[in-house]
Amino acid sequence: MSVSDNLLVLDEQEVQNKNFVNHFLPFRSQSSGLDFEAIAGNILTVAFQKRLEKGSTLESFKSSVFERLQYKLTDQEIRPLIEKMYFDDNAVGLFKVSPEFLVFKSAQAEASTNKHVAQIFIGFLHDSGRTFPKLSNEVNFLEQELVEAFQQRLADCNEDPVESPYLPFMAELFAQDLGFLLEHPGYFLENLRAFFSLYTFLYSSQLALNINGWSEKPVSKPLFFILDTEKASLERNQVRKAFRHLRVKAFDLFPVLSMLEYLNQPKDKKAKKLPLWKIFQDINGMDALHINNVNGSLIRFCERYREKRKLPPFEEYPQTTKEL
Repeated sequence: MSVSDNLLVLDEQEVQNKNFVNHFLPFRSQSSGLDFEAIAGNILTVAFQKRLEKGSTLESFKSSVFERLQYKLTDQEIRPLIEKMYFDDNAVGLFKVSPEFLVFKSAQAEASTNKHVAQIFIGFLHDSGRTFPKLSNEVNFLEQELVEAFQQRLADCNEDPVESPYLPFMAELFAQDLGFLLEHPGYFLENLRAFFSLYTFLYSSQLALNINGWSEKPVSKPLFFILDTEKASLERNQVRKAFRHLRVKAFDLFPVLSMLEYLNQPKDKKAKKLPLWKIFQDINGMDALHINNVNGSLIRFCERYREKRKLPPFEEYPQTTKEL
């Protein structure tokens, strides 16, 4: 779906009674916390372009592992110990072996708040065009059996992202950092939560600082902060003002992104969701006839929106797309 396709059916979109945001915003008003392992699993599925074969579960994987080990173990009494090491407590030991196993958790990010965070980072990876090599974590001979058994349960996966990145400059940085961490799998597993927490904050804050500059492609905005163990002297004005400045900007996230949903065909799950600045740039690149058609669609939608929300009608609409 192109920007033109989306906008020319804008006047057909059903106006909702309340505002909603399904894309570009990682946090929600009602959230029980983020599962960063599930988020990582979803992202690694895209990074490695591999997914679990249909019907694969931890239980079926465990069975295949012990079938594989049946003729390799000289002492079968060691089996309960292996099971305890890697599969007890929801396989907590298995997920410490190699980041690859987090793909098992990707399904947990599909129907929750985790999905919104994973969706943003997946868009980052696609935009960067970066490829990620097969992991080379140093594992012992037993864990090598686990890895090989797992890799046999993977199928190729190359799905297009739902969202086009709102912050392209951050997409490239994220892909670079993820690539570095995956070259050191053990370090990645140790710092997984800190890594995704940091990028969720960086993305949210930079999105807030860029959201109202939608006529231009986003760029990194200055935002100064310090560790909670530091003291900010009176001379550090940019640190002292940073939070208040960010807080004011963040208030615009929900209303702007809520209106953006209508420009991206919210009922069509196949329609690619584009950032507001990208939509505006694409309109500016259209010929006069297309721009005139888009403007007409915007006006008709605005009329229906204001009527549905019981807002007073405009006497006269602006003539340019930017003003509309």
